Amino acid sequence: MRNTLLGAFALLLAAAILPGAASAATNVNGNAVTKVVARVSADIAQGTLTYAPLAGSVININVPAGGDTIIATFTAECLLAGNTDPGSNWVEMRIVDNGTPILPTSNINTPLAFCSDKNSASHSVQVVKRLTPGAHKINVAWRIRKGNGDTLSASLDDWSFTILQAD
Repeated sequence: MRNTLLGAFALLLAAAILPGAASAATNVNGNAVTKVVARVSADIAQGTLTYAPLAGSVININVPAGGDTIIATFTAECLLAGNTDPGSNWVEMRIVDNGTPILPTSNINTPLAFCSDKNSASHSVQVVKRLTPGAHKINVAWRIRKGNGDTLSASLDDWSFTILQAD
């Protein structure tokens, strides 16, 4: 585990200091924060094997002409009970705009693993997106990714979902 973490850190460090060391990143910029909206809950949500919206996580945003940039952050305590193989089973997380997952939570081939442990611990994911003018429904969706025969149950609680909107 330690070697895996050190290797991941080395890759991130190389990407940060070596020009051209990583694939191209997308710049998403904004100006002054004009609005902050948050949802919080201490309720326990139970996971399923298919993506489902997290109850209570919907935030509706109206974007003026010219567009706005959002920074959306989701934080929760998460656990995956019954997991004997964290390499095969985990909880996947997406932040969704009008039904479409926002990068980096939208990659089908490498979904965002939120947690895989039987011990409840806090985890967080953050996305940034430039939104087009109009109405946007932003929410959290999640599921249990089951890769082996384990009998799994997942839960989220003590969560917050916050959006910063900038022009």
